[in-house]
Amino acid sequence: MRAGVGKPFVQMGNIPRKQAHQPSALSVASSSSSSNLKRYYHVFLSFRGTDVRDGILSHLYAGLDQRGIHTFMDNEELRKGEQISPALMKAIEESRIAVIIFTENYASSP
Repeated sequence: MRAGVGKPFVQMGNIPRKQAHQPSALSVASSSSSSNLKRYYHVFLSFRGTDVRDGILSHLYAGLDQRGIHTFMDNEELRKGEQISPALMKAIEESRIAVIIFTENYASSP
């Protein structure tokens, strides 16, 4: 499929629909080996700034959710110099793919 306004750049393929009653990300057990790691999220959204969160990102998240694609979007703003929390690191590790939203502010991200 060709990219364009209102058209996806890449079709998502055969991603299973999310279940109605899945456990929270923090309750999913993980193993020490990344090859044995359970993948809880289909997509991890990486971005910087409330302008992105309140704009395009909220539309992207809603669109993925409507299609049953289980997506992680962090609700906390990570400040420069702060360590990535264990919960956020776990969400990154448990995602199949990452979608990075590049903006001018993204480069100043911690």
